[in-house]
Amino acid sequence: MGRNRLREVYEMYAAGVAYVAVKTPSGADSIGTAFHIGQGVFISARHVFEGNEILEIATTETSIKFLDVDESEQVARFNITHFPGQGKIVKGPFYHPDPKIDIAAVVIEGIDAPVIPLGDHLDDWLGTELVLSEVVVLGYPPIPFSWKPNLIASKAEVNAIIDKYTGGHPHFILSAMARGGFSGGPAITDYGCTLGVVTESLLVNHQPLELGYMSVVSVEPIYVCLSHHNIVPDHIDKQWDGFWNTVSSNYTNKNAPLGFQHVSVSFYQGHMGKNIEIFCYDSSILQKAVNLVTSDIKPDEVRIEKIHDKMMKIWFLSSGVLESSVICKYDAVRKLFEDSGLERFPKSSNENNAV
Repeated sequence: MGRNRLREVYEMYAAGVAYVAVKTPSGADSIGTAFHIGQGVFISARHVFEGNEILEIATTETSIKFLDVDESEQVARFNITHFPGQGKIVKGPFYHPDPKIDIAAVVIEGIDAPVIPLGDHLDDWLGTELVLSEVVVLGYPPIPFSWKPNLIASKAEVNAIIDKYTGGHPHFILSAMARGGFSGGPAITDYGCTLGVVTESLLVNHQPLELGYMSVVSVEPIYVCLSHHNIVPDHIDKQWDGFWNTVSSNYTNKNAPLGFQHVSVSFYQGHMGKNIEIFCYDSSILQKAVNLVTSDIKPDEVRIEKIHDKMMKIWFLSSGVLESSVICKYDAVRKLFEDSGLERFPKSSNENNAV
């Protein structure tokens, strides 16, 4: 009998999915789903949290890892690595900076849960490669006559990838039946990475929820939300080499004798520490920028790393150098570039982490 990949995914990650019990503004009880991506950060749908009173967030599943079976095949050894638990929100809810995007994040204490990895399929990289692939959708649709929330696993197929005319990020259309309570839950590929977040049932003419298409928004808005609120887990920061913890401003000199000349400044704060990186074709402007960044800081609190003749990276070595101070220095370099007659490029995707 062949491997059941989706069953393995379920066994590995079910304990990382939590139910979110809420009371709506009308006074009705409702339920949604959230899932753990590391360091207590849980992802969900915006509409699960926004405007609602959060009553309870908890997991229901135990994570069991089988180690081996003895020679008699009568005794198995296993490890119980994660237990059900109830959590407390300590930060958030945090919402995607675009109010039309149905993504939220919270930081929770008290729940010991496995990390469900996010996929790395950003919007610009999506084609039709994932169409007809299999996923498992995990969530907490209410079951009639059940006295407690139950985790539901639904096997599904990716039927299409669409761009909604209302805007936003790409959505995957899945073959699973849409049900209330799945909102905020993960759709996980058979390779064990999050495809996206269940957000809505796509309907026409006010049809019943179950007649709509299950819609799953892709992962890029999750990264944007994490970046915007500075809650990127360390392992994601490492995986992306600091990209989601970096905010950049890019400039050009259209009047340069050799045509367009690129200039940039970026600010990073993550598991590696804090730094400002400056790239400038004009050595005098570059030196002025470095002087701005290092002014009012003791020599032993900074390290200047020369990447090459036109690029410098200034590391802030002391925890006493506050984030707010570094942001002020980043802004000072931006003003220097603008006062020097340089023209700023349009915003890029990782500038959503506004400072």
